[in-house]
Amino acid sequence: MFIRKSQHNKICEELRYHIIMQDWKFERFEHSYDGGGGPYKRIIECREIAKSVNALPDDERRVLLHRLAYIDAWLNRLIPLMTERMKPCDKEAWDRALSDIPAESVYGDALHYFQQEVRG
Repeated sequence: MFIRKSQHNKICEELRYHIIMQDWKFERFEHSYDGGGGPYKRIIECREIAKSVNALPDDERRVLLHRLAYIDAWLNRLIPLMTERMKPCDKEAWDRALSDIPAESVYGDALHYFQQEVRG
């Protein structure tokens, strides 16, 4: 199939534009961990909320724990991508903070279920 040079140039320009836009979006995404710990802080918030839901009725507690476990697992998968430029000492500090509140201890069975779903 042959295309005119003008059409070829137009397609190339559109592709160039899309690449620039995707690069810009990725840069914004990559730097979104600045100002508050990014995914680390959000995971810790989920785990702290999960620890405090014991007063809820069983059905409500179970639903909330499942939702929080899903968010936690999803954010954990984003950590390597979102923290590539984070200072190693900051990353280690956040990793220690996460290990102080193990996901298994706050979500129980809900975590295992959603870790499999997020991976698959």
